[in-house]
Amino acid sequence: IIGLGGGKNVLQSLYFDSKKIDVAEIDPQVADMLQEDYNFYVGKIYDLPQVQIHIGEARNFLKHSQELYDLIQIPSLESYSSSYIGLGSFNVSHLYTVEAIENYMQKLEHNGILSITNWTKIPPRTSLKLFSTVIQSLEEQNIEFPERNILMIRSWKTTTMVVKKSPFTQQDINILKLFCKNRSFDIVYYPGVKKNEINRFNLLSKPFFYEGVTHLLTSDRRNYEKNYKFNIKPSRDDQPFFFNFFKWSSFSELMQLRSQGTVSMIDWGYIILVATFFIAFMFSLLFILLPLRYDRGLKKIHSKKNIVSYFFLIGLSFMFIEIILIQRFILFFGFPLYAIAFIIVTLLFFAGIGSLYSKRLSLKMQKTKTSFHAIDIAIIGLIVILITHVFFLTPIFERSISLNWALKLFISFLVIAPLAFFMGMPFPLGLTWIKKSFVQGIPWAWGINGCASVIGSILSILLLMHFGYTIVTFLVVIMYLTALVIFKIVFLKINNY
Repeated sequence: IIGLGGGKNVLQSLYFDSKKIDVAEIDPQVADMLQEDYNFYVGKIYDLPQVQIHIGEARNFLKHSQELYDLIQIPSLESYSSSYIGLGSFNVSHLYTVEAIENYMQKLEHNGILSITNWTKIPPRTSLKLFSTVIQSLEEQNIEFPERNILMIRSWKTTTMVVKKSPFTQQDINILKLFCKNRSFDIVYYPGVKKNEINRFNLLSKPFFYEGVTHLLTSDRRNYEKNYKFNIKPSRDDQPFFFNFFKWSSFSELMQLRSQGTVSMIDWGYIILVATFFIAFMFSLLFILLPLRYDRGLKKIHSKKNIVSYFFLIGLSFMFIEIILIQRFILFFGFPLYAIAFIIVTLLFFAGIGSLYSKRLSLKMQKTKTSFHAIDIAIIGLIVILITHVFFLTPIFERSISLNWALKLFISFLVIAPLAFFMGMPFPLGLTWIKKSFVQGIPWAWGINGCASVIGSILSILLLMHFGYTIVTFLVVIMYLTALVIFKIVFLKINNY
């Protein structure tokens, strides 16, 4: 069971006489509350030898576990209200990605079952995106006819998708039909489902779910995903925002029909994030660029533009890298809090060392009288490491995710420290240039860099939601290259430095 919740799924497992139950719960406080405060209330079920609660992220636990399971169950893990209005659209979830489905399937017995339940939304979003993700994962696992390994049912409030490691038999399908009939669940899909078997109990004006999954099983799946009103493309570890269903192409239409109740279909978490970005951006223009325009202390117009461009780009790039690393290490560590703490501390510590060393490096470069500047070494070093991350970080994580904490921390230091060391150099080297060229620009450099950091923390999430880690990392490479060009071509030539 992934996610302890209130313990209902453990009770259900015991009711059906499960001989061994493993629960992966990421929040230790939830586990403590149920095991201590409410254990007596539920009949001390958490003291039973067949019930084991493991604190940690589910995929990390499964990588460590040597067990093969008859059933892996993922209940709905978010609240109904927050799910319905889309407040979780910018939350990272590594439980519902193509790679996650593959991990689950590897941990099933030959006839093992994966069951995933989510809240029902009309028009369908969560269920169709999950269906699309599962189909994509099964195809990449070289399962010849993935449609034979999938069932889907719905109640008035939830949708459950069942994936079997081997194809479903006619006996399985008969059990499914009997279950749905006795408990008033609607069949959405099973291999060979007929249209007169759907939409019988929890009636909808149209069989939205059936029509959606039917399209996703055709060769025209990609085109259907592209034209659907919501984002239902498969979620991946490179872009693990499963609950982001927002599409700009549908936003205006939904707003025009708001009198008909379409406002509730908008992912307001995404809209809030966009609004926050524009507020930060407008205040940046107001307090940074507007005063800079009328500052007579900076007489050279090119100096103003270059200060803004250079320090804005390196501030933006620094924050982008920080957010990317935090998001990527959440899966590796298994605990979001640990990932955030480790990345921030390690990044700032080694960036500080890099900043301290930049002065010595600059003096060495001047003594050698080479055409290279310290900024060349810093940014080239950054670019090389970032490109290395793109191609090798995922394989490193896959091979070392099951290691113990000491080895994980050691690997993390090896990954982050060199990158952070070079990240600490561009800012102080830029300040050195300003000090020699026009010292009155130093306060603006600090302000612009700090402003870019605030904007970057929001903008990076928006870009990651749309493009994923790989593309945004290459965007950071381009921003650092642009900063280097500004420094070399404009700064050095104009000021003969």
